[in-house]
Amino acid sequence: MCFNFSDPPSIKEATLSAEKSWIGQTVTLKCVSDGVPTPTLTWYKPNGSQIDSITSTQNTVNVIMSMAQDFGDYKCIADNGLT
Repeated sequence: MCFNFSDPPSIKEATLSAEKSWIGQTVTLKCVSDGVPTPTLTWYKPNGSQIDSITSTQNTVNVIMSMAQDFGDYKCIADNGLT
């Protein structure tokens, strides 16, 4: 008997460490997901550029707010090849 387990990823949690930030502050971004196979979690800046990508169920990154373009909505994408 052969079992084939696969489950598309879903974001369970995506949080910022601070509600307000300013130039020079470091903000922690945390993304938690699930899925089989283990998804690749990728964080993107507000301008769409990639920050960090890792194959795991959790991805935590620190971002230094160094310019006006660093402020805005950050996005975490989970992908394991399933839709």
